[in-house]
Amino acid sequence: RPARRNMYTYWAGIDVGVNTLIDKSGNPDLSGNAEFMEIDNGRSRFVSINFMEQKIEFGTHHVGLLTGLGWEFVNYRLKNNVMLAYNADSVYGMEMETPDLRKNKLRQMGFRVPLMLEFNTKRAPLPTDADLIAARADTTGALAKRFRHSRKNNFHIAMGMVGSWYFDSMYKQKWNEDGEVRKTRDKGDYLLLPYRAAAAVRIGYGGLNLFAEYSLTPLFKDGKGPELTPITVGLTLVGFN
Repeated sequence: RPARRNMYTYWAGIDVGVNTLIDKSGNPDLSGNAEFMEIDNGRSRFVSINFMEQKIEFGTHHVGLLTGLGWEFVNYRLKNNVMLAYNADSVYGMEMETPDLRKNKLRQMGFRVPLMLEFNTKRAPLPTDADLIAARADTTGALAKRFRHSRKNNFHIAMGMVGSWYFDSMYKQKWNEDGEVRKTRDKGDYLLLPYRAAAAVRIGYGGLNLFAEYSLTPLFKDGKGPELTPITVGLTLVGFN
């Protein structure tokens, strides 16, 4: 019975995706006091390792409440040649002519917990205690095969929330100087909000799973930086079930 719940849940696995930031008007082309945070979307990567899941079925495998635990890495690759700095009041960017930065990114790392309502279309018969006893006595394996589960042709969708708590942040720069590669790393918090609540959807067919997350909390602490909303889209690269 636990095997059936796990088979028709699509949280556990390795998710990969890309990030973007939008301003308070929903525009990804940042301008004004937010321009220093314009990011290279294709190189602003998201990775999560979702290593634990639990599903509570509502009387049928077709509908259930999904939760679990994961570990996520969020990178924001800055597009402009700026150096980030911050004080007690705000975070800001200082334009630089030199050096020409090869890498200029913010990273957050932390744990994530979903709470989502999940739907599946495929029928997965649940054996009774009598069926399990009969299957063990059946030398042909026919009864065991009847209750074997497969994701093939199963359409699935999950909607709800994902909460994240970030315990580590880093700002990294890399450039070339006098024929050598130079780099700096700073473990400051850059006034990033240490948690996130995001509206989330996960949808797919069979073993394919796509996801999108829209943050309901801002990137920076209240009043400490431009009003920016993170958005992430991606797919499950490897499923653990």
